[in-house]
Order: sequence, then C-alpha cells, then structure tokens
Amino acid sequence: DACMAMTSRGLRVDNTLRRERLIALTAQARTLQDEARPLIESLKDKLKRPKLYFKRKVCSGCRNGRKKRLSCSKCAGAGASIAFSCNLGSNHQLKDILYNALKLPTRSRGGSVTTDEEALQSLVALDKSGLVMLALRYTKLATMAEIYERIAPAPDSHVRTVFNPAGTYTGRFNSKEAFYVPRSTNLQNLPGSEEGKRNPLYCVRDCLVPDTGEVFVEGDLSQAEARVVGHLSEDDTLREQWADPLWDIHRWTASHIYDTTEPQVSSAQRYVGKRARHALNYGEGPNKFWRVVNSDADVTGVSITLTEAKRIHTQYHALHPNLDKVWWNRVERTLLEQGWLESCFGARCHFYPRIDEFGQLDADTLRAAAAWEPQHTVSRIAKMALLTMFQQESNGWRVLHEQHDSVLLGVPRSGMWRAARALKRAMEREIVVNGHKLTIPCEVFVARERWSQKERVM
Repeated sequence: DACMAMTSRGLRVDNTLRRERLIALTAQARTLQDEARPLIESLKDKLKRPKLYFKRKVCSGCRNGRKKRLSCSKCAGAGASIAFSCNLGSNHQLKDILYNALKLPTRSRGGSVTTDEEALQSLVALDKSGLVMLALRYTKLATMAEIYERIAPAPDSHVRTVFNPAGTYTGRFNSKEAFYVPRSTNLQNLPGSEEGKRNPLYCVRDCLVPDTGEVFVEGDLSQAEARVVGHLSEDDTLREQWADPLWDIHRWTASHIYDTTEPQVSSAQRYVGKRARHALNYGEGPNKFWRVVNSDADVTGVSITLTEAKRIHTQYHALHPNLDKVWWNRVERTLLEQGWLESCFGARCHFYPRIDEFGQLDADTLRAAAAWEPQHTVSRIAKMALLTMFQQESNGWRVLHEQHDSVLLGVPRSGMWRAARALKRAMEREIVVNGHKLTIPCEVFVARERWSQKERVM
C-alpha cells in the first residue's frame, strides 16, 4: 500500500528549470568542443585519420579556378579552405586521438577497441593533455541530458516511479518506469547536491520541489552501512570512535591511507577515503576501486592510477584486518555449511553458492554475500520507518519517496517540526548486530523550496 501510494503521488517537477537545464547542457557541450579544438589541432601530425576532422572545402563560386578565384567575392580569393570539426562523442575520432595521437593504453570490450565512459575513466589519470577529461565531461553532459529528459512531468506536473518491494536480493526497493504509469522513471539514481557542488547542472534534484503549501522532510540514516560493517567485523576502533558524534570517518580513513594527520587531509583525499570505505568493505579488488574513484572524475576532478588504487587497497585492509580475517571468513564458512545467511531481523537469504575445485567459495558469491547483511539491515530499518510514517499519515504528512537508507515526506509547513520528530523516532531503532547493540543515528533535513536545498534540523 505504501509503495502504491508513493507511486500515485509522485514528485513535483519544476519544468521551467528542467528545460533551462537542457538548454544549458547543450551550450556547455559546445563549449567543451571549442576547448578541445586547439588540443586536437596540435595533434594533427600524429593522427592516422586526419580526414575525420580536417576537410578541404572548395568555394562553390569559383571552384578554386586559378583566375576565377582572384575576382571571387564569395571566398575573397581563397579558392579553398580547411574546415575543422570535432565530436567528442564520436568513437571513431576518440580512438584516433587517444590511442594513435596520445599513445594511451588501448581499452577493449568484447574484443573491440572502445572509448566508452569506463574506458575514459581508466585513462583520465594517465592523460596530461586534458583531452580525456574533456571527453569524459562531454559524455557526462550527454548522460545528464538523458536524465533531465527522463523526469519530464505528466500533465499534473509530477513525475513518478514504480517501487518493486521484491526487486533486489538485499531487500532494497527497485525503482523503475512502467508502461502502466505514464511519465515514470527510476528516481533513486538522481544526482543530488554533492554533484551540484562541482557543476550546478548535475544537480537534478534542483528540479524536484514540494507541492504547494508543503515542505520536504527527509530522514537519513548516518553512515549506516559502515556502522553495521564495523559491528559485523568486530572492529573495536570504529565502535569507539563513533562514540564522538562529530567524528568524520572519511577524513580519518584518508589520513591513514595517505599517512598524514586528519587536519592535513585535503578534500580530494577525503573523497578517496570515502569511496574506499564504500567500495572495499565488500571485497572489491583494486581494479574495481580504481574505476569507482575515476567514475566521477569529470565532476570531482579526482582521479587515480591503477598503481595508486592497489596501494590504497593494501592500506585499507591493513587498517581493517578483521574484514577478511573475521567477517568474510565467517560469511564463507556459513555459506559452505548451510547455503544461507540470516540477518539480525531473522530474514534469510539463500545464495546457492558456487564452489571452485579447491572447495573455496566463488569470489562473486562471497562479495554478494558480504554486502547482503549490511544492505539488508539498513534497508529494513528504512522500510520499518516508512511503514510507521505511512500508518500515521492522519497526522498530516505524506510519504513520497524511499532511497534505501532515507525516507522523504511531504509535510504542510505548519506541521514540519512534528513530522521531523516523528520521523527521527521512526528511523532510530535499537538493533543487535553480531551480539552488539546498535542504534544508527538519523539526521533529519528540511527542504523548503527544492529537494537539493535542504538544511539539517535534527
């Protein structure tokens, strides 16, 4: 019932701003093309297929005739000219630029040379010319334009999503479009204020606004999965540090993997520390971590090489030895013995594990199993809060959206504080993880004008 209610209500779209963003994205794409032009022209002699960019055009008036062109007003005597054009979205042009002119390592997929987004992300730290970054930004602009197109509202000014409660093995909702709900799309993957800090055009949530007379009230579980992982891996250091509500786990992580003090950690290093915690807790290797960090290089300006990714991977596991020595080993033994895992809520997930010839658990199965309990636990807490708030809607608020570890309400302005207090109570539940009591703190935010412009009130 709660899922159907959220789908029926949808989220209101500022369609004027959405259209302005699409126009601005097109203009910014042209700017990137202009920035790329002198860089590509400087590589002309190194290109194997220069005709892709430089084309000789003969004047249509004089046809470059030796005598006719002298009196031709159309070309002012030039007769012919070299026209330059580049398309940062062209796979053919980028292959020539990256792999022939710049001599960057060739990237392939399915046996074919590629310049897709993942290839660009892997090359950005190796390129000194700046062309890879320009191409990556151009690709991101195209992606953002697609997202803005997706949230085009229905005639009632709202865009909708269809939640599937059984859409994932972790218990998280699956959010997607459906043919039976016009103007529906996935609303759980919209770039927000973090991306908007680097480029305002990337903040799609600017376009999602409260209904008339309402504000958004959002409850967000703080560092939720990391806290569950800390208890599952019996990491006493993390549990002790979390006693300080102002402790910045990502800055602390960065200080250790970069061997520096916390005050000296740069914003780029903190970003890498944050990505390391999200990516490496569940057994991802250095290659995957490398791609994760570089995936947002066009927005963050932060990129690393594979060598650096391997070093950080080693440092992170030295910082948290219990991840594989205690927790992952326990997960593997449990799956080998019984084939399923059980969460602190009593929910079971059967994995039907794949075993290799040496009796070891398949690496993909182990990673999926390690991720299951933290993600299921956090999602379950958010779902319980969602149901509580839905059952209490007679108090004036409306449940609008769920985002794995957060719940969004539409609330009349006069009932804002009452709803905020109720949401915080609903989200903060004491659970027992691996024999340890844990209450994940909930931060409550209010957005009066736009979903992206929220302030913390609790």
